[in-house]
Amino acid sequence: MPANIGEMFHYGQTPWHGKGREVPDPLTMDQALHAGGLDWRVDELELQTCEDPPSPVWRRKAIVRLDREPGHQGRVVGVVHLGFKPLQNRDGARLFDAIFGHGKAVYHTGGYLGCGEVVWLMAKIEKTLTIGDDDIVQPYALFANSHDGSEACSISLATVRVVCQNTLKLALQQKGLGDQFRRSHQSTFVEHAEAAAEFWASTMRQLDDVAGSFKGLARATCDDKAFAAFLDRLLPIPPKPRTADRNPAVMKAWETRVEDAKKARKEIGRLRTEQKGGNLKTSQGTLWGALNAVTEYVDHHRECKGDRVAYTLLGDGMDLKLKAYKLVRDINSTTAA
Repeated sequence: MPANIGEMFHYGQTPWHGKGREVPDPLTMDQALHAGGLDWRVDELELQTCEDPPSPVWRRKAIVRLDREPGHQGRVVGVVHLGFKPLQNRDGARLFDAIFGHGKAVYHTGGYLGCGEVVWLMAKIEKTLTIGDDDIVQPYALFANSHDGSEACSISLATVRVVCQNTLKLALQQKGLGDQFRRSHQSTFVEHAEAAAEFWASTMRQLDDVAGSFKGLARATCDDKAFAAFLDRLLPIPPKPRTADRNPAVMKAWETRVEDAKKARKEIGRLRTEQKGGNLKTSQGTLWGALNAVTEYVDHHRECKGDRVAYTLLGDGMDLKLKAYKLVRDINSTTAA
């Protein structure tokens, strides 16, 4: 997955403030496609080698942007298998809007990575989650798709903790939704209305579950000993390879991994008490505070290649945050049992 932003827009204070084009108000779907540089189509082309005579490339095809002329460096946005069916940006956005936008100005950010390999839109859900006094979480719906096969077409729940702008992306149950995305260019809004309503209702139910989970974590105690055990599971020290003593390269690679794990542990430990919002009762000595120490570390402090929005929301940075969320939920469940 590309690690750099191609184009994007954002509204208001977001975790990626200053990236891309700032807009004064939330946008409608059409406005979001334009502001995020997403109003273009793709096509499929056969591949062949650059030789005389050319040789065909079997089992692969190119996905190209039609708004860019042949020869343009950013025209090809994917090389995929022959069974890959591209989803046009507008077609995916139309179904997403049928569920979460309804033609209203709800889009707060959107854009594409690289030359257009991965595209996304994020719509605000008009329901805040109150975890405790002055501790508010704002949910968003995130649509993402790729033209290079690296990202499955999906809708996720993205939560943003207002006090610190930490993000967490959670998968939504969406059985059969992929097929509806594939058919979106053949159907009208009315034909999608029933499925969209069902998906919206399912999202709201899952959002209630997430709110209950967050509140439970804010009530669950996490003392120094429990936090140290949490870090041991989150960032285990890798065992020394058997060949390390006789292979300098293996030894160096292992030492680097150990050092990286120790540095991450130390920084997360610091953020446990010094994080934004760490003064709130919900954070002090709780599993919620432990989780947000990790999310703040990933979103604002951890070194990453390329743009941070690509890393924290759509890339590898989300993996550590989701691992932390699963761990604190497991710990809370075990403690409460």
